[in-house]
Amino acid sequence: MIHVSWNVARNVKVTDPDTYKMIKHCLLQSIKHIQILRDQLVAGGKKISYQSRVKDEPAYYCNECDVEVFNLLFVTSENGSRKMYVVHCEDCARQRNPNLSNVVVLEQCSMEELMSVHVC
Repeated sequence: MIHVSWNVARNVKVTDPDTYKMIKHCLLQSIKHIQILRDQLVAGGKKISYQSRVKDEPAYYCNECDVEVFNLLFVTSENGSRKMYVVHCEDCARQRNPNLSNVVVLEQCSMEELMSVHVC
């Protein structure tokens, strides 16, 4: 739903006041969560790498619990016959490794970018 709400906010002119209000609320909660999480990661010394979304890139879901993961992706490398990168939510990433070592955190949108969509 978060990914859908951001796509609607970016691409659709919502004229229904109730729908507009709900989407704006969803975006605000999303921004709030991302900023708090981002601040915690940086304060804990975790590097966040920027990797922008590409056109028509699908929404990501945690490999463990299937929760939607938006903007801050916790990525691990699975060893197998070939290198495979797996996305996790923060909770599942911390269950695997509480200090998030061997986890790369990717940020897909800057806070400025998200804020510019939210205020539209």
